[in-house]
Parts: sequence; structure tokens; C-alpha cells
Amino acid sequence: MFLLIFVFFCRVITLQVFGCQFLRKEAKKGRSALMKLPAFRGAIFDRKGRELAVSLPTNSICLFSKSSEFLRNPENTVSVLVECLKINKSLLLKRIQGSRDFVWVKRKVAREDYEKIKKLDLPGVGFCEEFKRVYPKGILASHILGFTDIDGKGLEGIELKNDELLKGESGWHILIKDARGRIIPSLEEKKRKKEREGLNLVLTIDERIQEIVEEELERVYRKFKALSATAIVMDPFSGEILGLANRPTFDPNSPGSYQASFRRNRAITDIFEPGSVFKVVVAAAVLEGGIVDPEEVIFCENGKWLYRKHILHDAEPHQNLSFREVIAKSSNIGTVKVALRLGKEKVYRYAHNFGFGQSTGVDLPGEVRGVLRTPDKWSKYSMAAIPIGQEVAATPMQAICALAVIANGGNYVKPYFVKEIENSQGVSVRKTKPWRRRIISRETAMTLTSILRDAVEEEGTAPLAKIYNYTVAGKTGTSQKVINGRYSHSKFFSSFIGYAPAENPNVVVLVMVNEPKPLYYGSLVAAPVFREITRRILSYLEVPQEKKIIVKKVQ
Repeated sequence: MFLLIFVFFCRVITLQVFGCQFLRKEAKKGRSALMKLPAFRGAIFDRKGRELAVSLPTNSICLFSKSSEFLRNPENTVSVLVECLKINKSLLLKRIQGSRDFVWVKRKVAREDYEKIKKLDLPGVGFCEEFKRVYPKGILASHILGFTDIDGKGLEGIELKNDELLKGESGWHILIKDARGRIIPSLEEKKRKKEREGLNLVLTIDERIQEIVEEELERVYRKFKALSATAIVMDPFSGEILGLANRPTFDPNSPGSYQASFRRNRAITDIFEPGSVFKVVVAAAVLEGGIVDPEEVIFCENGKWLYRKHILHDAEPHQNLSFREVIAKSSNIGTVKVALRLGKEKVYRYAHNFGFGQSTGVDLPGEVRGVLRTPDKWSKYSMAAIPIGQEVAATPMQAICALAVIANGGNYVKPYFVKEIENSQGVSVRKTKPWRRRIISRETAMTLTSILRDAVEEEGTAPLAKIYNYTVAGKTGTSQKVINGRYSHSKFFSSFIGYAPAENPNVVVLVMVNEPKPLYYGSLVAAPVFREITRRILSYLEVPQEKKIIVKKVQ
């Protein structure tokens, strides 16, 4: 008896003195639950404060799989949950077997499902309040906004690029459970960490302009049965992106329902040979250097010229053209002839200054640099190819930034989407300041604007880009796609970049259509889309119409 009492006494001492901390923690685990307090993810607005992405409160259903009440009859609870929520039974059982105590049953359930499960009062089942990311405008601006995962983490677009600003900081508190494993709302321990709300973003885009861009791009995408299409609208002076759209597109409310290619932001990830659009760079270089006068006459070989054992063609045969007409009528031969005077080092330097071969620095993830090889890697024929936009590859974003240089009077501007960052009370935390760098003189830019105005007149390459009562300047681009190392004669990129009003533009607009059929010239496919987008935007912005200037030609 003495020995037995001694053993009991030793056991009591062990439990009370040496094991008390461990046992206290184990007991606490059985009656308490750590509840995460999700942070409210910041909203995203357009430049006028209209909601583009918001977080709404919702409920998720969880399970305390080690609670005594649940363990008495787990099959019944699991069966009811599977039937009511239409979830995979084997997957739920796998979660239960591999967990310690807490198991997600279904995240962010519909209101009716939440109320149905709550009424059943199932043992071991709990409820957590979370926030669901919602994009109230559906597909509108989807490639700009991106989307989040079920935990609210940004995966693409603005949501990914600014995830640290938007997500805030989660909090937590400890709740008390009853014997059946259910949360007792009225009981809560003192330990608590308050959540911190995320910041709000105000974007540069305008919802109405975005709608215009999407509507017109959708129309051309379907009409010409294109492989893809992209349109961008930018303020040429600040670099603010007012609208951007791609086709095909997706709904960020259910991104998993679409192919990965639909979710790709082609404006910054896909490259194309700019074709005749690149001639603007060559024109800027020779005018800036005083190498050619706008009225100098250049012999264009009647549309066919042998250079370095290669025949260079013009779309239409020309004999003598002024340099102004070379650009307005998009003569390949005339452009190459003046580029040869410039030399490959200067062609490369100006192309680099205009942003080719380097990222624009736009505040979206996934931007590629494009292709611009250094002169030491050029072939003997490169001086006949690069000036007309071959052997060079750019993203649509790089291309529009290049033409914005001419539109704004000679400055390269950095494009951006986030205009302002605000806290949850709407107080401004930070504003984005435009960044610009002068690369050509204002005089050169003004001369080029007058030449690009000629390009949209009847004698130019893009009369279909003209807008009634507004002056327009722009350049077409029609480039062959490279297939297996060779230029295709059936697959083309069709593009047009322009701005209006020409002398003091409100917007510069790019339209690029990938493999349109049956027409493929930029003047026939992309230019009319530019006209409709720009016309509608100028009307929306209430830009005063210009008086039509009639210039009489002296015979």
C-alpha cells in the first residue's frame, strides 16, 4: 500500500509540477480556436472614382475535425455537407484525415448555402467571415486589372503588381468552442490583433473610354476573324493610359474558365514587326540631323530597287517623291535611301531612344523588351530591312510610346496606370508624377506632324483614318509575320497609330490586328477602327471641333 501511494504521489507531482504547462496548452487547444480576421483588400477605381474592383463580405464553411461531437458520427456530417454544398466527398475526407483540427469545407459560399448549413447546426461545423473579390464591370479592363486567387492574392495585372498595397494585413483573435466544437460567439479571449485595411488605387483609365475601346476592338476582331487584336489609348503628354483592351479576353470574376492565352495581356507581352510605323523613327533622325529637307526630291526607282542582291519593293510604284511624300505614301525605297545617308549607328541610336529594344517601364507585370539588335549583329542587308520596320520587334505599348514622342513635341514619356494611391478614408497617400525625356527638338516633331497629317489625306496611305472637323496625324503599318524563319505571304500584322487633334492632341491611339482576313492592309483594317475610337473619345471629352482649313493648290 505504501509503495502504491508513493507511485500515485510521484505521478501527481509529475503532472502538477513538470507537466502542468503542457497539459494547460492541450486543454486550451480543445476549448479555443484561433480565428483569422481577413483584411479588407483595397478597391480599384477609374480616374473618376467609378468602381472597377471591390471586396465584398462573404462566408466560408469550416470543420473542426478533432472535436468530440464530430468524431461521434463524422459520416453523417460529411454526407450532409457533400449533399448540400455539391462538393467532392473523397477530397473532403482527404482533408479531414490530413489535418490537425481545422479544415476548410467550402470557401466563399453563396448566401443561400450559408444559411442552409447554419440552420442544420451540424456538430463540428463553423463559419468564418471573409472577403470575396468582385469585378462589377465583368470583362471591362480585365487585362489591366488582372485577378486574385481565392485567398485574395493578386495573380495578374494591377492586382499582382500592387498586391502589397492592396492586400492590407490580416488580424486574428481567439474564440471559445463548446464540447461539440462549435464557436461560442459571446465568448472571446483577450488576445487579439486588429486587421489593417489595404490601400485603394485610382487608375488613369476612364471607364467610358475603356468601353469605347472594347466595343470597337471587338467589332474589328470579329469582322476580320483575327487571331488577336489590341488597342491602346494614351495621353501623349503625361503617359497616362486612358484605355487598353485585347481580344480574345476573359472575365476576371471566373478566370479559370478561360484559356491562359485569353488572359495574356498582349499589349505588353506579344511582339510584332512594326513595319512602316518604324519609318517615323528614321524620318525623325534624318530631319533632326539636317540630313534631308522635307521638300527634297528622292528617286524611288519606280517601285523596284536592287540592293545588296535583294530586290526592295514599294506597295505602289513611284518615280520622284519629296521626302514628305516618301513618308506620307510610305515608300520603302525612299526611306531606305535616306537611312543609308544616316548610317547604321545613328539608326540604332535613334531607335533605342524611341524605346525600341527596351521595356517601357509600365506598371504592369510581364512586359517584354522587344527586339533591337546592336549594329555589330546586323547583316549586310539589315540597313534595307530595319528602316522599314523589319528585323525589329516591338510590343504595342512600345510602338504607341514611340509615336507619342512626335505627338507631344519631342519627349519620350513613360506610360503608367496607377494615378493615385488612397487610404480607406479616401485621403491621398501618393500621386504618380509623369516622367519624360526629350529626344528630338520641337521643330522636328512639328515637321513630322505635318508630314503625318499628309498620310491621312487622300494622297496618303490612310484616308480612312480621317475624322470630320478634326485634324489627324498618323501612320499605317502592314508587316508580314515570320513563320519558321521566313516571311509569310498570307499572314500579316495590320496596324495604325495616330493622334488628334494633330497640333495639340488629346489622345494618341494604337490599333493592331493580328492575321485579319481577307483584308490585311493597315489602311483598310486598322485605320477605320482608329477613326471610330478617336472620334467617339473626342466627342466624349467634348474637344472643340476645328475649323476645316481648305488649302488651294497652285497649278
